[in-house]
Amino acid sequence: MLLIANSTIVLTSLLLTLGLTQIVRQALIKRALLDHPNERSSHSVPTPRGGGWAIVLVLIPGLVIATLSTNAFATYAPLIGGIVVLAFVSWRDDLRGLSPLLRLLAH
Repeated sequence: MLLIANSTIVLTSLLLTLGLTQIVRQALIKRALLDHPNERSSHSVPTPRGGGWAIVLVLIPGLVIATLSTNAFATYAPLIGGIVVLAFVSWRDDLRGLSPLLRLLAH
């Protein structure tokens, strides 16, 4: 029974992430938040910046629900907080660029 429940959670998370990825991608393209290729790029066409938000928007609520349902929130709160901080630092870097030192400290 636990295997079925866990499989359902994983499948639901996957489907939510796939759906949100398309929504986030379209929003980023509409707002022209694109990373244009240069000599150091691994891509050859403009690529949306910030696509990781789809994962974060599924991951954080999922972790909160999972930890609250198992009374383990206090144990995992620092991990969840770290993910939130890292997401915002990464987003800020995508928008305006941050110094390598600040990015390193955040990671």
